[in-house]
This record gives sequence, structure tokens and C-alpha cells, in this order.
Amino acid sequence: MAGLAAAACSDIKTDHGHVPTEAELQAIKLNVTTSEEVLQTAGSPMVIDNLYAETWIYVDNQLQTRGGRAPRLSEQKVVALTFTEDGRVSRIDRLTMADAHDIAPSTETTEIYEGRLSIFDQLGRAFGRVDAQSIIRQDTPGRRFPQQ
Repeated sequence: MAGLAAAACSDIKTDHGHVPTEAELQAIKLNVTTSEEVLQTAGSPMVIDNLYAETWIYVDNQLQTRGGRAPRLSEQKVVALTFTEDGRVSRIDRLTMADAHDIAPSTETTEIYEGRLSIFDQLGRAFGRVDAQSIIRQDTPGRRFPQQ
């Protein structure tokens, strides 16, 4: 019974995600290795940056659970690969939890100007002024409108 209680309180570690190994990263040559070669060597990234499609991000999170407590992040590794316009690796960044820092949320608010109409008010007012003839092109097959 004591062994069962001790096992229930032991740490359980689980990995989520994937970062390329050091050997895989060593195989990547700056300004030589292409994105296709990275896919073959290191696999697919977790994220391709939406703003800058030339940045691929690999993330590995290690979660630790003790007993019935909620899991907590115990280790995180991030590898970011940046590519040139012609698809060759130009930079490799390795980050860990030691590189992380807190980001304070902004307390700024968006001002609401009195007297302005919301988008719904504007659409509602404009709807009454719309004429079907102005929407449908005159040269649409099967549509005939009288000349005004």
C-alpha cells in the first residue's frame, strides 16, 4: 500500500512538440540548406510565422505532473529557422525557458467617439438606399432592365 501511495505522488513528465536534434541542426548549413532539405532532415515545424513566412518555429514543451495536481511547464525548447527569399536557411535561433520573460498586458483602451455610427448602423441606413439595378451589371445574361 505504501508503494502505491508513493507511486501516486511521483512525477510524470510528458513531452509535447518537437525540436530538431543537435545533429539535425548541425546538418543545416547557413545559406546552403533549402526549406525542402530542412523538411527531410528535421521534419515539419509547429508554426510557420503568418507575418513572415520565411520563419519556421519548432517548439518542445515538457510538462511535469505530480500527484493529482495540474501539469506545469518544466522545460521548453524553441528553435526558429529563418529563410532567405530564395528558400535557404539564413539563421538558426535556439531558445530555452531561460530566455523567456513576462509580457505585461496593455491597459490601453480604444476610445469610442460619441456621435459616430457603428458599422451595423451604417449598413442599416445604406440598405434602404440600395437599388437592385445598381448592383446587377447591365450586361448580365438573362437580365433586362428598362432604360432610364
